[in-house]
Amino acid sequence: MRKFHILLLLIAMATTTTAQRSPDTVNATNSNPTFTLPVNVIIENWNNDCPNTHLGSIRATTENDTTLTKLTVTDTKANSTVYCSPNAVIDFTRGYRGFEFLGFYVGERSLGTNFTLTTELAEKLTTTNPLIAKFQTTKDVTLFYDDDPKSYRIPAIGKTSTGRLVAICDYRHNLDDIGRDVHATGTTRIDLVVRTSDDNGKSWSEKRTIAQGSGISGADDCGYGDAAIATIGEKVLIMAAAGDVCYPYATAEKHNRTVRLLSENNGSGWTCQDITETLFIGENATIKNGYAAFFGSGKLAVDESINVAGNARIYGGLLLKNSSATSNIYVVYTDDLGITWEILGGSQTPVANADEPKICILPNGQILLSARRQGGRKFNVFTYGTGASDKADGIGCWGTAIDGCHNGGHNGTNGEIYCIDAQKEDGSSTKLLLQSQPKGGSGHYDRNDVTIWYKEISTDAVYTPADIAKDWVQGIQVSTQQSSYSTMAMQADGKIAFFFEEAPCYDDNYTKGYCMVYIPLTIEEITNGKYRSILPAKSYKPQTKRDR
Repeated sequence: MRKFHILLLLIAMATTTTAQRSPDTVNATNSNPTFTLPVNVIIENWNNDCPNTHLGSIRATTENDTTLTKLTVTDTKANSTVYCSPNAVIDFTRGYRGFEFLGFYVGERSLGTNFTLTTELAEKLTTTNPLIAKFQTTKDVTLFYDDDPKSYRIPAIGKTSTGRLVAICDYRHNLDDIGRDVHATGTTRIDLVVRTSDDNGKSWSEKRTIAQGSGISGADDCGYGDAAIATIGEKVLIMAAAGDVCYPYATAEKHNRTVRLLSENNGSGWTCQDITETLFIGENATIKNGYAAFFGSGKLAVDESINVAGNARIYGGLLLKNSSATSNIYVVYTDDLGITWEILGGSQTPVANADEPKICILPNGQILLSARRQGGRKFNVFTYGTGASDKADGIGCWGTAIDGCHNGGHNGTNGEIYCIDAQKEDGSSTKLLLQSQPKGGSGHYDRNDVTIWYKEISTDAVYTPADIAKDWVQGIQVSTQQSSYSTMAMQADGKIAFFFEEAPCYDDNYTKGYCMVYIPLTIEEITNGKYRSILPAKSYKPQTKRDR
């Protein structure tokens, strides 16, 4: 248990209007100091490997004013100042993942989670008898914080053969998608940033930039975002959007870009290659004469049973806009780590009226597509032909897409589809499909309550889209607040690394960005005890911090 001392100055304010301020902003106009309030922050179970630094905010509320002050731990110290009037109600709000607030104390006496700060109480509090704010750490980790003046979005996470977790997201200087500046930031720059863990998420490396946008208007490298990740051994492939053209506004003359980022040394070093021309622009591209395209962010699907060119096959869902101004979904695959791509099934487009496609490989080798739609998911299944070279050549057919896994809401949101090994209650083995998405409710920004659904599938059955669409069971609700995109990967210890977007958000405006949160979940937790995890057969040796 560690103690962190924070001096909070409470200052009477002569104010006549109510104002809600961002964490680092105070209004001292016409204020007169009346007393100071010393506060000790006690964090139980803290250690130096804990990557979280932000606890949340203390809020002081009076009849005419509300003020927030962020609590941040930096090098075991933190200093903040709260401005408020006497008789303010003090409480803790805007809590960050990784810290659970236990309450305010004076000595051993609990004041609860909120109290009225009278002058009498303030005069009793001294540096030797301070107000105490107690917290305890949790297994959850906020990897990227929303309260940066810029914003983070779009999670992607993978695990290499050494057990390293690689967590990537957008760092949005423009607070928006590629090619757009609706918040008048003066730039359309976006970077891709990464943190890694070699001990199943117990500690994480510092943030690094792996693709830095130039921010130059019109430049092909203006921004990079919407990462989709695949890992093969110690190789890490990322397919990402790039450029300075927003997808909906692309034309025959103005395109967004698609880049291939590759690390062959466990995520330590990266190369970047623009494959736009061969993927969707012009007559010689894989998909001809497209205006814009991007891969569904999160997880690319890896099939190590197909090895045509010395590498495992990788599948991705690609959304493409063409001259008809419509968006078509294609499932594409690569046998050379993303240099060239082919359309699975030829020119077939397996889903209409959906976007942000995600791919999963079923136990029998069928390819499952799960696409975002209003109120849930849209599913389709591809079955390879029986010819000797059909798998190598991507020959087969899609079924008829069908709606499924309804979330009860009305807002379509990116989620993750994932097939894992599990054990039943009787100890026998089985396969589970996991599907994450927000539960939502109603309204345009209906992005909240991220939840994981699951269903049991057979290891050898042949599935139709209708089979996949039915019988989903609601599992763990991961978030009880504003939350949006999510993805997942299997850790070396058999837990699911769940990586998702959650408020609180910068300036209390969740349209700009989210915290990027990592949570390790067991299969028992996901399925509310109905199934349990099967630990992987292979062991791994964690690398040292020096190796990161």
